[in-house]
Amino acid sequence: MLAVELDRDEVRGYLRKRWNDRSIARHFGVERQTVAEIREEFAAQVLAEMFASLTVAVGNGHLEWTGRQTADGTGRLNHQQRTVTARRAAFFLRHGRWAERRVLPTCDNSWCVAPAHTEESETRLRARSLRKAVDDEQLPAVDEPWQAQAPCSKEPQMWEGEGISPSALADVDDARAICRTACPAQAVCLESTLRAEEGMGRRGRNGIRGGLDGNQRYTLARQRRRRAQTRP
Repeated sequence: MLAVELDRDEVRGYLRKRWNDRSIARHFGVERQTVAEIREEFAAQVLAEMFASLTVAVGNGHLEWTGRQTADGTGRLNHQQRTVTARRAAFFLRHGRWAERRVLPTCDNSWCVAPAHTEESETRLRARSLRKAVDDEQLPAVDEPWQAQAPCSKEPQMWEGEGISPSALADVDDARAICRTACPAQAVCLESTLRAEEGMGRRGRNGIRGGLDGNQRYTLARQRRRRAQTRP
């Protein structure tokens, strides 16, 4: 058992030297999967060390981010050749997995990035619940008025998709996901919106409707017109 622990430490040393999994596996005479597992553990350790060096405790369990930030104050750091938000990193350190969608603070301080104060957005939790309902056939068949059955009727502002901040873009992604996988009225909503927007250009087609944003609906409407014109 001791030799295994020593080997894992040696493997971490080669990981720090940026050796790839295949080379390390060949060097130690082990399976690449074994190296991949050690790499994953090592990556989590490095992330924890980096996160600790970029945060400061401010009392009551809160942590303030001192590292790089975007213009709107969102903390960011580089991890495994990609950029992640400080709050997503905090979520990973608490749960041992990456959040599927937006991560929000559970305390009253929007700047807090303490791992214990992070959770996936209620939007994503609602989406999971809705998708399960669709899978279990617990949602009623679409009928008029279809708007009453649409998830967007409960939180319409999320489907407006305005702004380019990380939080606004996350709302757009969540809205699309719910439309496409958890809304029983998705097709009816899209067709109704296309009829209402008939003759419009790109401007004026606001928000997410039927799983598509304004540009996507404009493109779809134009494609349909072209197909109609070419039919014999």
